[in-house]
Amino acid sequence: MSRRGLALYLPLSKVTVSAGRFNQQCPSIWNILQGFYRRRLNNDVSGGIDEPKHLYRPFARTVASSQQASITYWTDSVRDYTYTPLDFPSDNLKASSAIHLNLEPSKLSLLQSKCRELGVTIKAALQLSWIKVLCESLYRQGDVVYGEVVSTDADDDVAIVGPVINTLPLRAKLGGPNGCINVSRALALVQKQIDSARGPNSMASLRKIQTLWRSGYEGADAPGALFQSLFVFDGVLGSSNTSDDSEKLFKSVQAEATDAAGPAYDDYPLIVSFHIRDNVLNGKLRAKLPQDRVESLGKSLSAALDHVIHGLDVPVVDTNCLKTVNSTPSRESKTNAKEPDMNGLTPAADAVLKLVETVVGTRRGGKKIGYNTRLINVGLDSILAIRLSKLLKQQLGLSVSVFEIMKGAGVRDISTRPASSRKPATNGTRHQPEPLRQDLKSAIAKTLGQPEHLIKSIVPALPGQRSHLELWLHNGKRFFEAPWVYRLPETFDQEQLADCWSELAKTHDVLRTTFVTGTTSTELYQVTLSEAWSARSRFIALQDSSKTVEELIAEHVSNENSKSSDLKEPLVRLSFLEAADGKAVVLRLHHALYDAWSIKMIERDLNDLLNGGKIQETPQSLEQAVRSIREIRQPEAEEAYWRGHLSAAQETVLGHNAEHTVLSALGPQFKISSTIAPQNSIKSLLQKSSSEVSAALILSYARTLQHFTQRTNPTFGLNHASRSLSSPDGTQTLDLTAASIPTLSVTPFSIDLELSTEELLGFIQDHLAQLNCFSQTDGARKLSPKFNSHLNIIHRRDHVSSQNGNSTDKPKALERYRLPEPLASDYFTATEPSSIVSTIDGLGIAHLPDHHFFFNVIVGESGDVNVSASGDKALFNGESAKVTMLVDYFLAELSNVSAREG
Repeated sequence: MSRRGLALYLPLSKVTVSAGRFNQQCPSIWNILQGFYRRRLNNDVSGGIDEPKHLYRPFARTVASSQQASITYWTDSVRDYTYTPLDFPSDNLKASSAIHLNLEPSKLSLLQSKCRELGVTIKAALQLSWIKVLCESLYRQGDVVYGEVVSTDADDDVAIVGPVINTLPLRAKLGGPNGCINVSRALALVQKQIDSARGPNSMASLRKIQTLWRSGYEGADAPGALFQSLFVFDGVLGSSNTSDDSEKLFKSVQAEATDAAGPAYDDYPLIVSFHIRDNVLNGKLRAKLPQDRVESLGKSLSAALDHVIHGLDVPVVDTNCLKTVNSTPSRESKTNAKEPDMNGLTPAADAVLKLVETVVGTRRGGKKIGYNTRLINVGLDSILAIRLSKLLKQQLGLSVSVFEIMKGAGVRDISTRPASSRKPATNGTRHQPEPLRQDLKSAIAKTLGQPEHLIKSIVPALPGQRSHLELWLHNGKRFFEAPWVYRLPETFDQEQLADCWSELAKTHDVLRTTFVTGTTSTELYQVTLSEAWSARSRFIALQDSSKTVEELIAEHVSNENSKSSDLKEPLVRLSFLEAADGKAVVLRLHHALYDAWSIKMIERDLNDLLNGGKIQETPQSLEQAVRSIREIRQPEAEEAYWRGHLSAAQETVLGHNAEHTVLSALGPQFKISSTIAPQNSIKSLLQKSSSEVSAALILSYARTLQHFTQRTNPTFGLNHASRSLSSPDGTQTLDLTAASIPTLSVTPFSIDLELSTEELLGFIQDHLAQLNCFSQTDGARKLSPKFNSHLNIIHRRDHVSSQNGNSTDKPKALERYRLPEPLASDYFTATEPSSIVSTIDGLGIAHLPDHHFFFNVIVGESGDVNVSASGDKALFNGESAKVTMLVDYFLAELSNVSAREG
């Protein structure tokens, strides 16, 4: 068969063409003719005379007879479709830029597995990925049409010799600015369209469909084309080692022409193609656009495919990336209303986006990160913000503080920063230790009964530490030295553990630290002893072969609960228990010396030592960390912020009845706790970022206080901890991930509940971000009205990582042992006040209310929620039923907030 002698009539999107020009002007069609059925013709010539004839004429008759029905079908599908075409260079006959993509075998296998589970093809997943790019990065609407190259063999079981390819207009309606369908439903929709494009229905004339669409277009000036992009899936090709390319369906997009940029002519300005070869998915995107813009789209396509693979139950399109039609602009769009629209194609923004996606990883839970998306809403916590801030500086030269990121910055904000970006501080490395005042050192050594040469450092206590110690004193030196219990393998003995303990104490300053007051009731110091101090003085070993390990744990914990520290030695105790059927370790460390992050650092390092290894990273010294924190503070700015925050705050004393005699704060305590199975609305909330979840929990608690105290601006204590702290002006940032010092603070929180839910949630998230700057203040409590309730939120999903970001999922010698009830609660309810004389008895606590109420919410990684409440039994006149009512009311409010958010 000669190219020059061939003339074809195509009822597709082409007209009669002379084959002499055909192979020059339309190489894509000619390649298909070459590659798709050349092999069959060759087979016939080479001896396949007994094979059945592959006649084209019957198929052509079938196509012609079904034209009207198929044209009607596709025209109906696009009848009301509207869009604004993108401007592409009109003088380019072919694609000017291209980018290659690939998916390695392991990820391809995962994709295949997910597709099999959903009953869809890989082609559907790839098509949906391209649709997502069209919606978010190009047309910014949830309703798009694109061209798909299809091929058919009549009834799909008879091979045809002749042109059996076509381009069809496929429409994807995924949603709009107010919401989109999830990935699973979108895949089913795309697969349904793929199935509809089979058989005679696949041969509809695109020219006629497009003419009919334009005639019914709303508005005088209809676009010249129904779509501007083409999608091609070549299927599975032969091995790369073979020279036979005959099975390749669409060679033109493989840039096989003499010009490396592609063929001599491209009908569409955007062409994306995929094929599988050697168990690797390969893709190529070609466009009539500058190379940097094509690379940007390529990154978006890769991210979209990743989203399709991992986010089956989340919206397929990020509505933040869509144009808002006749609706109030979102909070994010308001912030950026005056900024130029980057339309997803700015190289600088894409570089930032790539770093963000790398840092956030799976934390986003399948959420698409758009250029205007607030990063704190896609799983970026303060730890990840620290990592992102470092990478932005190292790789892109952008100095962005953690404070700015946590306050709600997005990719657009970061990438459009002026050249004179703020520079973070050097994390305290410039600070030189100040010489200890000899008189202070001598006095403290005398108070502690320690030789002066053992005093390594004396620094002021942090505000959070002060709050903990004040409450400890107020409650009769109880409740802040709770046990941490771990099971230990049988192979470990007493001496081995004692050696590891000594090494651990030498590494972590907090394990050699205690507190003393100064000459006034406001002076409070933390004193760290040198590494020469022997930690064995705080180590004991018990053996009892007549008891099981659980019995020995219970007995030892009960006995130790009644013991309180005098603070003359470091506030830590370690016990080694050896019973008939196992061994255990009990660690007690005063809560003024650890928070949720630092206790995990201690666990990690002890585990490494017990496994025979060494501590990988030496924590930043306590003295250096404290001095760094104090040096970035700006007292005047702190006071101004807290005066503003608390300007309308109301005194809020929960559970107090003025008619009843106030009982002593040293009386009995109560504690109730329960793990709840969240309702659907709450489950949906818990899938959001930790900052969004925390905001909803705080709002629900504030409304609960409003109900029980009749305060419209209730005030309560909020526990907060961050491993990144910033100066109030945002010019300096401290990275404290390598410091085992606790950054936990207790600050007054007040909120005007007359505002709308949306406004309140936004206010709370803004305040949480500001706490990275203002939580370490000394004076917030003095500016606040009296309050007696405290809210503590814990997200059990953060794992301590090394500085290079590696996870610490290593073999564990320590296995956490959860104490059973009522033993677990006994320390907080049955412990009697202690009369022991301590080194901080002079600390002023007169400003504290008589009784306190503590409300704890623990959000588990698996989505479970544990709520506990504890406090003085004197609250609520001793009626425990009222505490249960309060918990129930909180859960009801949380459900209401979740429903409105969902």
